[in-house]
Amino acid sequence: LSPNLRYLSLAHNKVEGVVPAGLLTSKNMDTLLLQGNLLTGVASLLAPVVSDGNETDAASSENEEETSVSFVTTLDVLDLSDNVFTAFPHELEVVGGLSVLYLHGNSMTSVIPPWLGQRDTLKHLRLDGNSLTGSLAIWLSDTHRLLDLQKLRLDGNAGVTGPLTAGAVRTLAKLTTLNVSDVQKFGAFPSSLGQKGASLTSLTSLSMRNSGLSGTLPPDLFEALPLLQTLDLRDNLLTGLVPANEVIPAVLDAGDGAANAPSRLRIAHQNLQQLLLANNSFGGVLPHLPAHLVTIASGRHDAFGVESARAAVDLRDASDETRGFFT
Repeated sequence: LSPNLRYLSLAHNKVEGVVPAGLLTSKNMDTLLLQGNLLTGVASLLAPVVSDGNETDAASSENEEETSVSFVTTLDVLDLSDNVFTAFPHELEVVGGLSVLYLHGNSMTSVIPPWLGQRDTLKHLRLDGNSLTGSLAIWLSDTHRLLDLQKLRLDGNAGVTGPLTAGAVRTLAKLTTLNVSDVQKFGAFPSSLGQKGASLTSLTSLSMRNSGLSGTLPPDLFEALPLLQTLDLRDNLLTGLVPANEVIPAVLDAGDGAANAPSRLRIAHQNLQQLLLANNSFGGVLPHLPAHLVTIASGRHDAFGVESARAAVDLRDASDETRGFFT
């Protein structure tokens, strides 16, 4: 291949074997699209790499921790989705500069490695549609460095569990899309998402359908997620009340003349377009909702698994306990 090649797509062919090391170590490669093939892994990148005319002599490196490795700092986009990987490609640990990493639609069964949470250049990460396992805390820990991450999909990995800690949440300030649907055993709903001023303040879509969620929703959930447009919590074990808007009494809001002033309703979820809560055990009364939640439209899924059309509160097939409250 030409050393000046910056963009290479071999997507949706029948390429077999492993991804050659030369493709990942090319100094000018920017985008590598290999999705939809029959690739099984990535070639080892731990051998010495000659760069800038300086040779590496492994025999004279007794005091070095490991053989010198050249990081691929110019590779920006790597798409290895829809192949036949059976384990997480740990070779990618030494590939630097990645802002987009797609590994979805493979057959990976291993634990997500801790080093993935240290990739401070990542913006879009898709691991959905595999059989990955382990707690989020292994790699999305309190000390993770995914400060620029905007979109994260883990849906369909039945072995992935919580918790999503408060420390991890605080540093995901740029995250707009989080999908952990169909993980089945997530555990308690993350209370950290309901901490005003310390939650995912850029989040517009949260999908946790059929994730084995238990417990209750934080009362300040919508205030803590002010930009939220889609909340999908269908098919879980959640109980309690749906967070409501806050009615501010006149005496606290009007100052002088409060006795004659009406109470005011503060809308905490004014950007919400989809609220999907079917098949839980919520109780209480339906809270006040934004006016644009009154239209039901058939949705479609975009590249991040989010139904883009607006929809009304979805409580179809709700439990008998809930049906009396939500009609």
